[in-house]
Amino acid sequence: MRIETITENASSHPVSCDSGYSAYSISNIGNACTDSSSTTYATINLTRGTGATTTVYFSFNFNIPTTATINSVACTAKCYISNRTNANINIRQIRLYSGSTAKGTASTVGNSTSEFAITTGDVSTWTAANVNNAKIRLYAKRGAQNVDTNYYFRFYGATFTVNYTYEQTIYEVTSQSDVTGVSMSPSSADIVAGGVRTFEILGDLTNVIVEDNSVDVTSQLVEENHGSVSATYTLSNVSEDHFVYFYYSQGNKIFVKDNGTWVESQDVNVKYNGTWQSVSKAYKHDNGSWVEQSDKSAMFDPAALYLKG
Repeated sequence: MRIETITENASSHPVSCDSGYSAYSISNIGNACTDSSSTTYATINLTRGTGATTTVYFSFNFNIPTTATINSVACTAKCYISNRTNANINIRQIRLYSGSTAKGTASTVGNSTSEFAITTGDVSTWTAANVNNAKIRLYAKRGAQNVDTNYYFRFYGATFTVNYTYEQTIYEVTSQSDVTGVSMSPSSADIVAGGVRTFEILGDLTNVIVEDNSVDVTSQLVEENHGSVSATYTLSNVSEDHFVYFYYSQGNKIFVKDNGTWVESQDVNVKYNGTWQSVSKAYKHDNGSWVEQSDKSAMFDPAALYLKG
């Protein structure tokens, strides 16, 4: 296991409009869930009445690691309002929020359809949790004149970009087999915690038993020419160092690893009350009945894959 420092950039545009806008209508809402270079828009009709306010939040969709350090944030948007006369609409703003907390300062919306920067405030005020809860807010307040006239925002979209650094745990997955004629790919590989790694075993394999240290394993056997078998294994949900060993048997021979070397076993043992004991009798289910096996190694089906979990 090792720790690596990762620095990444991430950008997001609005993915949803928050609820609570029933007092006025929004048309083409999907057109607002896009970036600041969009040529389409949503129309947000302003609530009517003297001093009436209109507030709409559009949420972003970040999933930055909670331990990340935020290095920089930047936001651009494109928004238009149909009237800029103070007596008609005396407040017309766009601003970044994190949850219910305002970030940076508000920008006044005009009648331009060009992209413009939204102030984010000092980067030191942004945490990973703030970014993951980032929203952009449109806010308007009516004046005393033309209170029943249909005024509106046109919101084209926004783009929020963040650069962040975090530490990531890397695990080593090692697959080993000293059996002649058995090759594995990869023999060693890195995997991010919780991630997935797939690799192959190739050779004259008729039975493979995997010891996997509690990592989830799925496998798929594929018959090759001349009776050989290849197996593709996928390891997932890795949460610690894992060293994967392959116990190999062929025909009526059983191989185990002893002090780092694969040797043929003359016996089958089970662990009972903490002690490994020789199996005196072995039974195999055959046509609905348990049949004692004179050759204990015959219990193993050469065409099957055995997983030690």
